[in-house]
Amino acid sequence: MVDPREFARCFPSVKRLEPDSLAAFLEQLEVREYAEQNVIFAAGDEPEAVYLIASGSVLVLHSGVGGPAVTLGRIRRGEMVGEMGVVDGGPRSASAVVEQAVVAWRLSREGYLSLRDEGHPAIGWILGELGRRLSQRVRSVESRIGRAREQPALASTLPAEAARSRRWYQWLWPWS
Repeated sequence: MVDPREFARCFPSVKRLEPDSLAAFLEQLEVREYAEQNVIFAAGDEPEAVYLIASGSVLVLHSGVGGPAVTLGRIRRGEMVGEMGVVDGGPRSASAVVEQAVVAWRLSREGYLSLRDEGHPAIGWILGELGRRLSQRVRSVESRIGRAREQPALASTLPAEAARSRRWYQWLWPWS
């Protein structure tokens, strides 16, 4: 059973849900624990669930072609991992590996779809959190591009094929 107070401490914006809606949403969640270095999901896997992190941290890794994995991000308490695949149904684009022991609330894709189909307010909350997070990612990428344009030496931090290009930043932002 998920403690509503603990969930609200991790995800304060969930307080916008009515108590009955929150209770029905929390019934869909199951608590999962993962030890360090456990793989929660791997790139290419089917999107079976979204994980809402209660404690610990998860690294989101993308395997380079013939090279080492690149860390795309670190997910901590109060953040979600796996939400994009659950929303769009596509295979995992990256892997989620436990950095520090994790306790997570797991919402299965079936649970998500069931809530979505009934028009449950929690889906609006999840999509709002997803939108906020995607906006932060876009702003971060735009900021990096701006810094890279101002300081071309930053190109050396990109893969060699991108750095060789006269317009290397197109590798990051092809429509610029």
